[in-house]
Amino acid sequence: MENELSVKRIFELMKKRVWLIAVVSILFSALCGIYSFYFTKTQYETSSKLIVNATTPEMMNTLLVMIKEPTLLENVVKELNLNISPEELSNSITPENVAGSQLVEIKVIDTNPRIAKEIADSTAKVFMSQIPNILGFKDTKIYSYAQVNEQPTNNDYLKKALLGFVVGIIVGIGFIFLLDFLDDTVKSEENTELLLGIPVFGSISKFNKKNTILEKNEMLRLEERGETYGNSEQKVISLN
Repeated sequence: MENELSVKRIFELMKKRVWLIAVVSILFSALCGIYSFYFTKTQYETSSKLIVNATTPEMMNTLLVMIKEPTLLENVVKELNLNISPEELSNSITPENVAGSQLVEIKVIDTNPRIAKEIADSTAKVFMSQIPNILGFKDTKIYSYAQVNEQPTNNDYLKKALLGFVVGIIVGIGFIFLLDFLDDTVKSEENTELLLGIPVFGSISKFNKKNTILEKNEMLRLEERGETYGNSEQKVISLN
C-alpha cells in the first residue's frame, strides 16, 4: 500500500508541474542545437592503411601503440610544418587493427580535410621509416593512401538536439523533486495528523474566484427554483 501511495504521489507531482519538464527540455534541446551548430568546429576524418606482418598479437599491439607515440609524431609535425605539438597530434590519430588481420588503419580527424589526409599519409610513411630503427621491425608496407573526405563527421545537429531534449526531461524531473523536497507546507490530512498528533475531523476547501462564482451561480439557481415552486403553489391555491 505504501508503494502504491508513493507511485501515486510521484504521478501527482509530474502532473502538477508537467509544464516545468516541457520548458526545461525545450530549453536544453535549443541550447544543445545552437551550441553544436555555431560553436562546434566541423571535423573531417580519413585514413591510410598499412600491411603489418606482426607474428604475435603482442607485437601488433606494440606497433599500434608506437604509431601514436609523440616521439615518432614529432617527425610528422616537422615534415608538414604543423602548428601543434606532437602530443596534440597524437590525440587526433587512432590506429586500429582491422578485424584481427594484418591490416592496420591509421584514422585521422582534423578541421581541414586536406590536412587530415596529409597527416594520415605522413604518419604511415614516418612509421615505416622509423619503426625498423626503434624495434627492428621491417615487415610493413603501405596498402592504400588516405583520400580527401569532404563529409563532416560531427554535423549531427538533430541528434544532439534530441539528446539535449532527453537530458532536459531528466533535469526537469529532478527540479520537480527538489521543489517538492524544499516545500515544507502541510499537503494532506495524514501529514497534519502526524505533525499535530491529533485526528482530523474535517477540512475546509480552498477558496478561489472560480469556486466563489460557481457557488454564487448555484445559489441563484436554487433561489430561482424556489420562486418557481412558490408561484406554482400560489396558483394551485387560487384555483382551489
